[in-house]
Amino acid sequence: MKKAPTLTYFLGPQIAERDGGWKCHYCGCDVIYGHQPYLSHEECKRKCHVDHVIPRADGGTDELNNLVLACQTCNLKRGRKPYEAFLQQFRGNSQ
Repeated sequence: MKKAPTLTYFLGPQIAERDGGWKCHYCGCDVIYGHQPYLSHEECKRKCHVDHVIPRADGGTDELNNLVLACQTCNLKRGRKPYEAFLQQFRGNSQ
């Protein structure tokens, strides 16, 4: 059975164009987009995910203004942590 296309497939290119490229919103690494059947363990960590700023479980939508690109590592590490709190881990506490 074929898997249904994902948000990454449909909206990833629009998010990348909006945000200036195929980079993780959190850590800044280059993310790997598209079907890549033979990724190394290290490459799998950089596989492109679409992350919801406000999670769907908390009422977030699939609208572009609620989506960012993330590497697999950051997306899975964030889970349902609040966006701003998770972002501070990478941007420093400069406020």
